[in-house]
Amino acid sequence: MLLPNHIFSIIQLLHAHNPMLAQGDEEARRTLQRKVVETAVARHPNEGWGWKRASETRPPSKDAIANNKLMAGHLLAWDCFDGATRAPAQREAEVIDDQVFIELAGVDHLAGLPGPPVEPPPGGGTSPGGGTSSGGGTVPGQLPGRAEMLATLTWLDQLYRQQLGRSSGIDLEGIAAHVFDFYLRARMTGASPDEAKAGIVAQFNAVLGRSDIRV
Repeated sequence: MLLPNHIFSIIQLLHAHNPMLAQGDEEARRTLQRKVVETAVARHPNEGWGWKRASETRPPSKDAIANNKLMAGHLLAWDCFDGATRAPAQREAEVIDDQVFIELAGVDHLAGLPGPPVEPPPGGGTSPGGGTSSGGGTVPGQLPGRAEMLATLTWLDQLYRQQLGRSSGIDLEGIAAHVFDFYLRARMTGASPDEAKAGIVAQFNAVLGRSDIRV
């Protein structure tokens, strides 16, 4: 069972907003993972999300979220981050019936951050390509407009040329990985354009072992 998209989007956004925790030591990463779990519980309180530990004597996981409802009678867990790059990872579940489920109170660590989901203004406000005409969040499930997508491709091309030193600019693989795999998914779950771009930049820094790439 693949980690649900609505939980993965939480991981992506918290990762983008907490780069120091994501690239920190085990305790820093555990702090970020707690934020992920607490936010999942706050936003989806009846789905069975929680934390986990390998045994009663072990510390809570630094990179996994657990669930005790999606598969009746079993405890599931998903690794939320790649162990090498520490970038968000959307993976298949593991059955961990021999481990310990940890219930946490919900705390929405994304509340108040830029780019919450917004409703379109009365009477329209959409662009020809779909989505909202403003630079804020999209209605969840709705594609951004054509002008925004062109601006995003232009921004990413400039990032490739100016910050990654690639004189030919963005390639098709980069468009697929960063625009279609990440940017659109983040925007369709309510992230703002700046949040979605920050997530792309966080991925670059994590994979390349850098901290100087900026939006």
